[in-house]
Amino acid sequence: MKKLGVCVVGVGEMGKRHAENLRRHVPEAQLVAIADVSVQRVQQVAAELEIEHAYTSIEEAIDRKDVRAVVIATPDKFHAGVVQAAAAAGKDILCEKPLAITLDDAQSALEAVRRAGVRLQVGFMRRYDPAYVAATQAVGSR
Repeated sequence: MKKLGVCVVGVGEMGKRHAENLRRHVPEAQLVAIADVSVQRVQQVAAELEIEHAYTSIEEAIDRKDVRAVVIATPDKFHAGVVQAAAAAGKDILCEKPLAITLDDAQSALEAVRRAGVRLQVGFMRRYDPAYVAATQAVGSR
């Protein structure tokens, strides 16, 4: 079975965690590339995780032919734009929440995904975390 080629865009705290998980714990995926606007951060994460392809250009990273899916973990204000770029490149997308800062940006991102016919999932990674479940139950019981 061919592995799913993935690019992580934004390798700050959350993006680095996604990259580590993909690199070490998801045998069906191959972390092909990472991208971040910070040269220092992208080089450091690439060295730590032994990733050959590290970019400061998001477009260059997601345009790779061996990348089939993109994980977006940039600062929130950039999510919608990266979703649109990934969709235009024909890549399936996992985007950290929120999808966008404004309703207009969210609608533009969703339209780009619809036009491209790619899949998009917005990550709510901690929804089932026991501490979050307990907090939700505590708030809901009041």
